[in-house]
Amino acid sequence: MSLNDLLIENQKLRNAFQKLKLPLDEVMEFYPTDIEIENRRLASLLLFTRKYLENQSREVMELTGFLFPPIFPGISPDNDWLRFEKWINGEPTIQKFKDRLPDGYEIKASADLSDEELDAELKNIKALLEKTGYRIGLIADTPNRILYEVILEDLEGEDMMGVGWVNDGCSGYCPGCVQRPWCESGLDICFTEDEEAGEIAFPEKLKDYVSAAPGSLALLQEAQRKHDEQMAPFLKDFNNEQQNDSNFSRN
Repeated sequence: MSLNDLLIENQKLRNAFQKLKLPLDEVMEFYPTDIEIENRRLASLLLFTRKYLENQSREVMELTGFLFPPIFPGISPDNDWLRFEKWINGEPTIQKFKDRLPDGYEIKASADLSDEELDAELKNIKALLEKTGYRIGLIADTPNRILYEVILEDLEGEDMMGVGWVNDGCSGYCPGCVQRPWCESGLDICFTEDEEAGEIAFPEKLKDYVSAAPGSLALLQEAQRKHDEQMAPFLKDFNNEQQNDSNFSRN
């Protein structure tokens, strides 16, 4: 089948979902680099969708051999069915992380808790979230009050219904990261903010926990130099591969 035929077929499949008023973005990862694969995915989902609209039941679908909704990313049978049925019934497939907590659960502000109360609440909320696939990957040495506040901030974020998530609190921007004093990578990379401050830069939230030691900038710059030396061979290989790929595509 020619590329033009594949593109025509792709549009027909997308139009079929538009007529059903079902937004594909919520259950499909597209494959623009291989339209043939994308068309197979769309065709499989369309067949499954039409069969479900006829049967209106997971149980009947499974009895007739339609065991798993062909949605992407697939997580597990139960999670995939949850998202698929919400999607096909026009219900939200996106939820806030805090909606994973049990109904009626009271989220307590850090400022309202003593150290002992906060330690207990942190343990409790982590256990409840982990049951839903939301795992805490924050650095353990970070003070519990900081960890708790990071988790509460993240609870306002959104994800796909039923999809697992690991919160490691890392954005790649070390001067703004509350885990930096306890993070090996954070102590290896020198940012412009560090040089401008003349010392390792920590966010304001950490003022009651840590402060920059004298000579911290020099230590950070030396760590960055060693890091760059270690990475140089890998970067050279990567750049060579990129150049080879570019030459191949031009040919």
